Amino acid sequence: MLYSITIVYLVVGLLGALLLRVPTKDDYIPVQGSQMRESDDTHQIQHQSQPPVQSPSEWFDELIEGIKTTVKNPQIQILLICGFCSMVLGIFIRMIYKSYGLIYYRDDQFLTMVGTLIAIGVAVGRLLLSSLLDCWSFRCIYWIMISSLLFFAITVHQIAEFGSETLYTIWLVLIVIIESGHLSTFCVVAIQIGGLKWYIAFSVLTVSLSSSNLAVYLIVLFLLPTLGYGYLIVVLAILQSIPIILFPFFKGAEKADQLKKEPTQEEQR
Repeated sequence: MLYSITIVYLVVGLLGALLLRVPTKDDYIPVQGSQMRESDDTHQIQHQSQPPVQSPSEWFDELIEGIKTTVKNPQIQILLICGFCSMVLGIFIRMIYKSYGLIYYRDDQFLTMVGTLIAIGVAVGRLLLSSLLDCWSFRCIYWIMISSLLFFAITVHQIAEFGSETLYTIWLVLIVIIESGHLSTFCVVAIQIGGLKWYIAFSVLTVSLSSSNLAVYLIVLFLLPTLGYGYLIVVLAILQSIPIILFPFFKGAEKADQLKKEPTQEEQR
């Protein structure tokens, strides 16, 4: 079943990529003469020529150059590593929560309920953490995220062994909420770093976040039978400590955070 769903996603993604095309002159909506204002400045702007349309080869070369520039950005490199390492724990929990829980809780109905709450937590995390960016900076929120994930990585195995269904549910749901918030928060910081080419920065970051799914699949396939859940979670905790070490060197969003605090010219007037 899982392989069938994967193939469907692959086919739909390829179809979507094939539908992408470079915009032509027919895609631009002409400005009607009756809608033009009388002021000279507006009149001049509305009579400007339409933006030049790139050929497919020029567009592709510009895209490749943008990807190379983005990957070479040290701030993006830090986010690539931090995002990859900090998402592994949550994806691992989503994959093994039931088989892991059956070792300590012989209640299939309870674990099914946990799976339902985990699915809800994915949606809640993306909405909640992205909404917090209106109040706090990305650095503050991401520090809370990676610190919390490290704490949960260290304690989740002890919580499972303790035997409390309530604590087991809370720990797993909180882990998934924080992990799912990466996609929405990284989109904002990609805009801050990438500027007009933010979509390239976000695409590169999304590749890193998505590759963590493949890493977890390989970990479960090869390391889990050898190490077992206890030692494997220790490995994930060590992996989770890498963002704690690297993120202090991230300075990419500071300028954007300062711009938010500085009043605009209209506000000063």
